[in-house]
Amino acid sequence: MTFLVIDGATVCADGPARLGAVGIEGHRVTAIAWSDDDRAALRARARTVTDGTGHWLMPGLIDAHAHAYGTLLRGTENALPLELWALYTTLYGRAMVMFESVKADGGSATPLPSRNRVSDVGPSFIGVRGTEDVGGGLKAFFQAEFGFRLDDNVAGNQTPFSGRNSGVGLQGAFGSVLLGRWDTPWKVATIQIDPYGDTSMGGLTTAINDRGNFDRRETNVVQYWTPNLSGFQGRASYAANEGRTALVNPSSTSFSGTYTQGPFYAGIAWERHKDQYKPYTGAVAVAAGARERGQAIFGSVKLGDFKLGAMAQKFKKENPANGIASLSTQARAQMFSATYTAGKNVFIYSYINNKDSTFATAGAAPLPAEAVCKVNTLGYNYEFSRRTTFLAQYVQIKNNVTALCNLASNGLAGLSADQDPRGFAVGFKHLF
Repeated sequence: MTFLVIDGATVCADGPARLGAVGIEGHRVTAIAWSDDDRAALRARARTVTDGTGHWLMPGLIDAHAHAYGTLLRGTENALPLELWALYTTLYGRAMVMFESVKADGGSATPLPSRNRVSDVGPSFIGVRGTEDVGGGLKAFFQAEFGFRLDDNVAGNQTPFSGRNSGVGLQGAFGSVLLGRWDTPWKVATIQIDPYGDTSMGGLTTAINDRGNFDRRETNVVQYWTPNLSGFQGRASYAANEGRTALVNPSSTSFSGTYTQGPFYAGIAWERHKDQYKPYTGAVAVAAGARERGQAIFGSVKLGDFKLGAMAQKFKKENPANGIASLSTQARAQMFSATYTAGKNVFIYSYINNKDSTFATAGAAPLPAEAVCKVNTLGYNYEFSRRTTFLAQYVQIKNNVTALCNLASNGLAGLSADQDPRGFAVGFKHLF
């Protein structure tokens, strides 16, 4: 059955009118998505995507007086009367958990034996957002999201309110301006090629987006989004240099340009991290004179019930801490994906190839041999409804003698170079 998605329209459903995407199978509305991640996942399944920019869409009759969720937050916004406040705000979220069996072996290190675990792979989150028409063709908007874990990960449960995409801004004919904490344009644009929507252990950060280093949700950002111009849209982001000292001046800049029209999606992205460096092993660190730059080109096309996607990325890193300021290293990665939809059944395959010669640690020489890893992921989704989905996935990662590619969500602790992680998982995703 044909699956059509209308994306970018102002949708009147489940709360105040706001930008969203609506999925239609045959003559039935089967899905509505609000967040960037969920809209991208919906587009990934569609046979046809129609641009709804500038239009209003009412996919069903909604009881406008059903504001029970407002009891959680009543009286917190603008001192508005409850019913008026509820017209401008909505509560939403996602719960996503999988039962996994994972292990890693190969190489000379002691194998990581098979173990079972319950993993929140979304991660799960709750958010509240709203808009207000302030006149003159302008709308104010706000959003606050925080993650919560449904598995027993004590450290991961210590999540601050507004730890996810959260901000306040203004939108109009000129586009949108946002201040706060938000996914970079690079991340928003590239995850649309990932059929798993940057979630689960087979998501793209196994080996794409510099193994997560260019998959950022930056804090203290200013972002600008252009209006949709016949399918073309641009985004720009600047993460402020609040950590500046006499020695370092760290900041991040990110841009993307995309084109969406019918079955086609294509784009480019560019991002720079100044006075920041992530070695092959270890976390991102501030380093005077360090620079990281990434470039990506990507696209997808829907052919009947199939969707095919591809992406190529290149990264260049300079870390003067090694004592050779002119020495730089590069990393390259490619991703290919295919999705087939048959009614409520969705079959998914993705392949990633990553080659990385980044410095092993800050201040060290480059890796003695280029790190190479290959990732194969098979997935199956069964969509019970527009909100509830059963998920199944198998992931296999092959690392060479210096590579450390790991499962994207809840990676295996203690993984050694040349070991090959793999796992099988089943679970559920519910949107509310």
